[in-house]
Amino acid sequence: ADQQRVKAACRAPTMFPPNEESHGMSDILRKFFAGAIVADASLNPRQIRVIANSGKPDRVGDILPGEGCDFAQYLLNNVVCADHDQNCVIGNFLPEVIDGALCGIITFAPEGVSKKADEYCGLYKAGVMKAVSVGFSGIVMESIRDGGIRYLQWVLYELSCVGVPCDPGAVVT
Repeated sequence: ADQQRVKAACRAPTMFPPNEESHGMSDILRKFFAGAIVADASLNPRQIRVIANSGKPDRVGDILPGEGCDFAQYLLNNVVCADHDQNCVIGNFLPEVIDGALCGIITFAPEGVSKKADEYCGLYKAGVMKAVSVGFSGIVMESIRDGGIRYLQWVLYELSCVGVPCDPGAVVT
C-alpha cells in the first residue's frame, strides 16, 4: 500500500501551479530526488551542487535520462522554487548533463533579499534538506517492461527544493 501511494504521488500529473489554473501547463510532472551534502570549497556560501535527476530508475521505476532533457526553455528563466510554488522563487539553477545525469549548481538569492531563500539555503548547507524535484513534461516516452516509463525526451520546466525524495540515486553534492 505504501509503495502504491509513493508510485501515485511521484507519477501523477499535477497542476502548475498546484490547486490553481494550469495556464497551459497541466501536463507538468514532478519527480523528487534525494541527496546528501558534501563540502565543495569551489562553491560560494550561497551555492550547492546537485544532481537534479540521476538518469536511473526511481522508486516507481521511471527513468529520465539526462541526455533526453531539453532545458533550452528553462535557461530563459532558470528559477528554483520552494516546494514547486512558482510564487516562491529562491534561486537559480544552471543545468548540465554529466554521465547521463542532469546536474548543476543552485545559487540561492543573495542573503537578505528573501527570507525564504535564506531559510532554504541554511537548511541545505546544514544538511537538513537534501532533496530536489524536477518539474517536466515528457515528449517521447516508452513503457518499461517491468513497469515504469522511460522518458526518452523531456522538457525541464522548473527545479524545486523539496523535502520528499523519489530517486534515491540523485544527490546534493
